[in-house]
Parts: sequence; C-alpha cells; structure tokens
Amino acid sequence: MKVRDRRYEIISYKGYEIDCPYVDCPCLPCYEVQNCGYYVGTDSFYNPSGNFDCKTRVHIGCLNQKPRPKHLFENTKEFQNRKAGDIFRCIRCGQLCKIGKGEFDFEIIN
Repeated sequence: MKVRDRRYEIISYKGYEIDCPYVDCPCLPCYEVQNCGYYVGTDSFYNPSGNFDCKTRVHIGCLNQKPRPKHLFENTKEFQNRKAGDIFRCIRCGQLCKIGKGEFDFEIIN
C-alpha cells in the first residue's frame, strides 16, 4: 500500500508516497523515508528513481512483530474531552484511531 507523512506536501522531500506493509507506517519507529529509496545509474546520488520503501523492508523485510505506532493528534477541545471509544484521525498517517484500545501510543501537538 502507498502511504506518506501527511504533515508534508507530497512534492516535498519527506512527502513521497512509499510502499509499506501498514497504513500507519509513517507513525512507526522504522519509518525513515529519507534514508531509503532506489537509485538508478552510476551517478546514484543525483538520480533517485522516486520509488521509496520503508526502512525495514529495504534492509531486512517486514518485522516479525509489528512495532507499536505513535500517532499524532491535534490539540482540539474535542480531543481534550476524549473518552474511550472516541475516534480521531492521525494527522501524520491519516488513519482513524479508536481511543482506549491500547494498540498505539500518541502525542498531542498544537
């Protein structure tokens, strides 16, 4: 599946869509698109192909155990009054996340 860090424009350096195993890949600790990518030709430093992949798949394949994502949420009044079962969209990966399930960590940003 193709994902990207939605905090950045798609044309920016860290805004490339990449192939990754999970929808929340930009929120996983292994996501480092700036250290990845396939390069073509002998002048590889100057010739990126535009095909980016997540760090773990480039080097060792997907992890046997999925690492715990850390989603980012906007510090809104609604989020401040959250309760278990509420659903919010992560501003980094775009995934809908249900509060209280304990499947992810999160950070609140302004």
